[in-house]
Amino acid sequence: MPSTTLTALILFSLSIATSIEASQLQWPLGPSNTIWDGRMPSWIDLEDFDSPTLSPYNETHVHGYRNWSDYLRLPTNVKRSLFDYEHGTVPLEVTGDDTSLFLSGGENLQYGFRRSELNPVSNNGTDDHFGRVAISSVTKIFDSSTAVALTPTETDRCFCLVDGKRTIHFSVRADDRRPLNFTHEYQNVFLETNAYNAYQFTLKTGTPYDNSTSINSSGVTATQTLRIESGTNAGALEKTLFETEYSGGTWHNFAVELDFDANTLAAYHSKDYANLELVVPATANNNSGGGLYHFGIIKLPASGTGNGSVPFSGYQPSNIEEGQIYGGIFIEDTSGQPLKTGVWTSGYVF
Repeated sequence: MPSTTLTALILFSLSIATSIEASQLQWPLGPSNTIWDGRMPSWIDLEDFDSPTLSPYNETHVHGYRNWSDYLRLPTNVKRSLFDYEHGTVPLEVTGDDTSLFLSGGENLQYGFRRSELNPVSNNGTDDHFGRVAISSVTKIFDSSTAVALTPTETDRCFCLVDGKRTIHFSVRADDRRPLNFTHEYQNVFLETNAYNAYQFTLKTGTPYDNSTSINSSGVTATQTLRIESGTNAGALEKTLFETEYSGGTWHNFAVELDFDANTLAAYHSKDYANLELVVPATANNNSGGGLYHFGIIKLPASGTGNGSVPFSGYQPSNIEEGQIYGGIFIEDTSGQPLKTGVWTSGYVF
């Protein structure tokens, strides 16, 4: 084939790629630095999330007293997110309702919160070396001819999710049919220390919790933005490192790179199918304390109504049905190579 014809074909293919379903694309997968993969194959059933062997997430928490499958949805009217196109994986929605009350430690019902958060099954928050992380779990899920096959060397690798330099990828999208109440603060993605007393970073939306302001005050306005917040180790105050408007109909893609040796945080962002761009250069951040990754919804009570510990006091409205759609969740080891910024520039041949 003449080189000019080949070049034209490649350019044409790239121009229409985002409108093509992933099932029509063939991705020859090269060497991967993905050490845990939480993306959803198109054939997964919601009941699989109730199984300790079929789900890449912990089936017992964090959610209300019903099964995980009762709090999850598989949206059928939403296109795949940026990094779901690599594997033909599909979006997953995490929802919250009046039953989304977490029983902390088996005896402390957190009625001040509404919580539905997915935790990687191999990431227990207290073990600094989580054994065969995720890749082993993914092997259990991606085991049909319709899913990506992992090589034996990949299934045998052993990694820690809170050591070296790790990059957490995720995409989020609002659901207009299950809207969030932006007069409340939501914590959607975070790494929590294994002592459960601090965060290394947080993705938030909604109005920042402020106990000095009454929920009925005219000073309360709904803040509809997505924000990457710095860590709170050793009593540090959170700082907003990046902020962008949040509305329905748009995928927001993030990558948060935590260097656990240098104690820095960097963040990348893009919308829909654009490549990620650096929005937070490497910034000093206390990443100590190991910890557990969370993907979902934790809804704080209304501002100004807490008379004690926030999880155990404060006003929450009734008859809620709220949700947030997720896609492209995976974790990379970026100690020795750059993180993926897009499906067209991450080593895949189209």
